[in-house]
Amino acid sequence: MTKKNKTETVREVRIADGIILSDAVVDASKSDGPEVPWYTVAIPGKWEGHWMGAFSLNAAMFDQMVEYFHSLKNDTVVDYEHGTLGMGPDGRAAGWITNLKRDGENLAAQILWTTPARDAIAKKEYRYMSPTVVFNTRDRKTGEIGGASLHSVALTNTPFLDELPEVRLNSLREFLGNKQNPEDQEMLTKEQFAALATTLTLPAEIEADALIAKISGMQTEQVALTAKMTELEKTIQALSTEKKEIVRDALIAEAKREGKIVPENEAWAKDLAEKDATLFKAWSATTKPIVPVTTVPVPNTQGAGGDFGLTEHQKKICVAMGHSFESYAKELNRSK
Repeated sequence: MTKKNKTETVREVRIADGIILSDAVVDASKSDGPEVPWYTVAIPGKWEGHWMGAFSLNAAMFDQMVEYFHSLKNDTVVDYEHGTLGMGPDGRAAGWITNLKRDGENLAAQILWTTPARDAIAKKEYRYMSPTVVFNTRDRKTGEIGGASLHSVALTNTPFLDELPEVRLNSLREFLGNKQNPEDQEMLTKEQFAALATTLTLPAEIEADALIAKISGMQTEQVALTAKMTELEKTIQALSTEKKEIVRDALIAEAKREGKIVPENEAWAKDLAEKDATLFKAWSATTKPIVPVTTVPVPNTQGAGGDFGLTEHQKKICVAMGHSFESYAKELNRSK
């Protein structure tokens, strides 16, 4: 974007890969571009009613804060409810101050929001900011006491400085996150913007904030739908398992009535019927009824080799299934 004069504004709408990235009204005097917007985080004045005592802020102090900020290597955190001071739920970052400057008489910060914070702001779960100022900052290296510094800024709904403006996402790029290369983006025309609004069943002249709210709602609905789909998949899986068990039990019951399953092979038959009903049906169709081994008379010997070390129960199985003691014993030895 080309640099504009101080009072001129430019409306910029960009789209890439089917995702709207920016619909911003950008004040060129307050921004280096739409990717990381500027926010007023402190104003001059005097306040007598703070629980830690009276304090005042002025432009000279803001200059000190800016100087100290630029002496640091790390960005300054934007937390939730002053969490980095132990006052909030935790010290998670809602965003990061990447630049700080005095904007007229005010203090302004460029803030790069995290995804959860962007969502919370878009849904108006958080609407305000509150700065934390250290008035007599100790230099980390020399230990000397200096001027004022900005410790952090908090997202909150109960700010002490209620004169600060409401936090708003001023672009869809800011709402969705700037993950695309701006040089690869195609400008979205006014007609295309109107067509997009119409597709979302919104007026063609809709403002960016309303479109952001619509997209935010769609994302929330998508999350809810995904959760429902997950539950539905679990239900289908449970029904599938239940169906397999019903089919298995029916096949086993029928095979038992036909005398093809005895206690000795029931566990194997159940496993086969559950895993592959078609294969079980083929096995059942080609298997002859089995005489219960308890009723089978077993000779003292079978062949020259005698009983080949088989137990009485194993010998009964051999006779019932028509196997020789020798072949059954070899199969048992092979499987050991």
